[in-house]
Amino acid sequence: MATAPISTNSPVGSLSNAVPLDAAVAQLDFANGLFKRQFYDMALMEYIRFKDKYPTHPLVDEAYYRMGECQRELKFNDQAKETFRSVTRQWPGSEYSGRAHFRLGELAYQAKQYPQAIPLFIAATHQTTDDTVRTAATFYLAKAQLESGQQDAAMENLRRVLKSKTGGEFRPFAESALAGMYLKSGDSKKALTHYESLLDLPLSPDVREEALYQIGALRYAQKLYPSAITAFRDFIKEFPRSRSVTDAAVGLARALYETGKHREAATVAREWHGTAPKEVRSELAMMVAVAFREDKALREAADWFEKAETPAARTEAVRCAFMAQDYARVVQRGEVLIQADPKGPFTESVLLLVAEALEAQKEWVRAATTYRLLMERFPKTAWGADVLWHSVTCWQQADKIDEAVKDLEYVAKAFPKDSRNEAAWYQLGVYCGQLKRTDQMLAAFDKLQALYPKSPNAAEGRYWLGADYLTKKEWAKAADHLEAALAMRPADNRVRAGTKLVAVYYQLENLNKTLAHAQTLVDGGHAKLIPAEIYAWVGEKLMDGSKPGAALRYLKLALDSSSDAALRSRCSNDAARAHAQLGQWERAAAYYRDVIEYEGASMRGKGAAIGLAESLVRTGEFKDAKDTLERLLERHPEGSENARIRMLLGDLFVGMKNFREAARYYMSVAALYDDRKVTPEALDRAAAAFDACGRAGDATQARRELDQRFPTYRMFSRGKPAGGAVQPAPESAAPKEP
Repeated sequence: MATAPISTNSPVGSLSNAVPLDAAVAQLDFANGLFKRQFYDMALMEYIRFKDKYPTHPLVDEAYYRMGECQRELKFNDQAKETFRSVTRQWPGSEYSGRAHFRLGELAYQAKQYPQAIPLFIAATHQTTDDTVRTAATFYLAKAQLESGQQDAAMENLRRVLKSKTGGEFRPFAESALAGMYLKSGDSKKALTHYESLLDLPLSPDVREEALYQIGALRYAQKLYPSAITAFRDFIKEFPRSRSVTDAAVGLARALYETGKHREAATVAREWHGTAPKEVRSELAMMVAVAFREDKALREAADWFEKAETPAARTEAVRCAFMAQDYARVVQRGEVLIQADPKGPFTESVLLLVAEALEAQKEWVRAATTYRLLMERFPKTAWGADVLWHSVTCWQQADKIDEAVKDLEYVAKAFPKDSRNEAAWYQLGVYCGQLKRTDQMLAAFDKLQALYPKSPNAAEGRYWLGADYLTKKEWAKAADHLEAALAMRPADNRVRAGTKLVAVYYQLENLNKTLAHAQTLVDGGHAKLIPAEIYAWVGEKLMDGSKPGAALRYLKLALDSSSDAALRSRCSNDAARAHAQLGQWERAAAYYRDVIEYEGASMRGKGAAIGLAESLVRTGEFKDAKDTLERLLERHPEGSENARIRMLLGDLFVGMKNFREAARYYMSVAALYDDRKVTPEALDRAAAAFDACGRAGDATQARRELDQRFPTYRMFSRGKPAGGAVQPAPESAAPKEP
């Protein structure tokens, strides 16, 4: 047990009263000198002589206290206690009383008499004026309170020690103890703060080891993954032989994985897999698998699971093989496990994996048989209805509808409360109809009606005939039957028949009927049932019909329901065009930006860049438009895009009222291109721009060229404003003509 850091060994004593040097003081100095030199037995005799010879001397309290110190050093603990008690009783106001209380507390603490030590340390903190003594007493008081289960009081005193200027040597223990207590109480943030403070202190290796590991664990728990990585790496480097080094390595792998550093996580996982606890080996194996996202990695994980040689691990091996889509291995390994333990705790899940693997391999009969085997061995399985539905699907794929009927009867009768019970009765009727089992079909539909009186069975035949023709891609017949079902039971069939009719008329390219049924579904809140591709097609057709306002609604529905980048780009481009046609240039700009983001380098993306530039021109954002158009001009040195860009630059400068520069760009189009649509318009705008900047001769020349090259143009464009659709910016926004 470390002793309290109290300066008690000076020849006179740091707390001796200031008195004239006399024989008594000389006697005490002699005793103190012996004490300082650790001649405790000789010093004790001298202190006894002093107190016997000078019982009323002002320094007798120091002599008594020193006697107790000598007895303590000589291990005469009982005598030391009695001497220290004498100091507290005879000189209660003395500084030595506070020190004596501390020594009494220390002796009680060393004897593990923690309840007795606590009041003694408290008395020491109240009676001493020496901050060093007070801090030491507070520190040992906290330790005694910890031993006595007084956690809250101990925490408060440890915090006082940390705040004290003289508590430096106690700080490592105080920080460590507080960190541990906060950790135990669940306050991980405060625990982490104290553990991190420890790293700045001189620590014993075991304290640093604990702190560094806990820092990594707490940072990971608080999702501070980058700093957790640093702590775990430091721990592994500094304490490679620690009992916790494997846990630190697992924590490092997890933190790396959480930050997306999958390959680094996999490297750590592979390195430590052999020494890691069994319960985390599967996790490390999966890290390797997911990190590389390859079949080989998952197969390697499966190999590792199999090496564990436990039923649970072997089941995981089958699961990993399934994830790797190594279905042959799933079937092979799974069937071995099933044979080894037909009704074991893992057999149920293995049977399901084997059945799903067979289904994935399109081994329909074997898959259906395995699903049935699962139901036979585990009739109360939580997957019961699902298993039977999969079995029905497999029988159907194998063209064994009669076998599917058996499983459907099982579902219908054994799972009356299942959400699919109604569908089971209905499907049973449909299949029996296909098998020409008329009585059985009617019985199934009768049961459906009895159990579910609101079921739309009156229109079922027509509806499912339509659905069947839809599957066969006989669109016209599908439309006839579905329309009939909808007419018979509109409330019941509005959504499902309407959804299919939208798909049918889309295939028939009948815009009006597609639009009518789609509109009904959208208005009814079922917009999500229609594929985004159909919305896109409707929007494009409406655009082709010069109905941009109507087109926008469907283009936006397509965008809201699709995550496919190509489709979204197509729809965004059409939406931008529609807004542009409506003169809604800011909205057009937003959609053009989306197109550029999706596919900036494609033809559509390049066209969107020009469309964005036009939108900027139309909204008066001349600076951004000018920068964009000048870049585009470099990217399109020729062709129709080049002509359009030049025309837009002319429009831009008209908007800026820089008519001379506008005329230059318009004339560049006329000089470079001979297009019956673009060139005469460029000449016409150039003439107007020349007029605006006072260059009448140039304007006359432009019109002369226009009349010569395109003699009928001005005849059909009378009253058309010069400059086309470009609206000049407000006076305050346009620079003056130089």
